[in-house]
Amino acid sequence: MTRQFPPATADEREMLTGWLDRQRATVRLKCTGLSEEQAELAVLPASPRMTVKPWWGTSGMSNWGGSRPASSVSKL
Repeated sequence: MTRQFPPATADEREMLTGWLDRQRATVRLKCTGLSEEQAELAVLPASPRMTVKPWWGTSGMSNWGGSRPASSVSKL
């Protein structure tokens, strides 16, 4: 099985399907020879550190898109 890069000069759809085909071929290549049991195993154990915290819930972004207080506006 060979993995091919999509053509360097292609339209958006052809480029996207080319990269998806390459990704599919990569997964097939990496999974070749695995038993059904091995294929179903989790690669890494679950960890609370692997959870994603939304950026809009952080205190630093609480005023995202809102108006700034006058004291924070720089003077020219």
